Amino acid sequence: MKNIFLTGKKYIGKSTLIQNTLSRLNLSVGGYVTERIIKDNDRIYIVKSLYDNSESYLIANVDATDYSREVFIDSFDTGIVSMLERDLKDKDIIVLDELGFFENDSEKFKCKIYELLDSDKIILGTIKDYDCEFLNNIKKRDDVLLIEVTKENREKTLGELVEIISNMSS
Repeated sequence: MKNIFLTGKKYIGKSTLIQNTLSRLNLSVGGYVTERIIKDNDRIYIVKSLYDNSESYLIANVDATDYSREVFIDSFDTGIVSMLERDLKDKDIIVLDELGFFENDSEKFKCKIYELLDSDKIILGTIKDYDCEFLNNIKKRDDVLLIEVTKENREKTLGELVEIISNMSS
């Protein structure tokens, strides 16, 4: 399996686990991380490139008072898709932190994710515990290792991830 996704409750440490895993590996890293910025009643979500940390894309703005959201599909369709295309050519491992429901209406983004999963690249990501066709299709793939992260298994999972990915890349 070359596609590994972490799932689990919010704030359980999935993204930290990915960062700690990458710090123990000698691989060139592409892909992205999703950051949340809280500003008054807004929750602003930004995707930041791991290629060279120079690109970022606003993907959604959620109003915390009524949970209405505005999703910026163009960020997925153009910016993030082209970023991932470059990463597919140039990097050893591609991080997808995270896959969720904001991107559900971007067919171009979803096609690019399927292309990445079908490639020979190592994919390491987080995936929301959410019920939608896109995420369910990824979770049920034969070439996906899905790991549920808990407080009890975080430390053990770090060692396992480093070992699994080291074996894949050698």
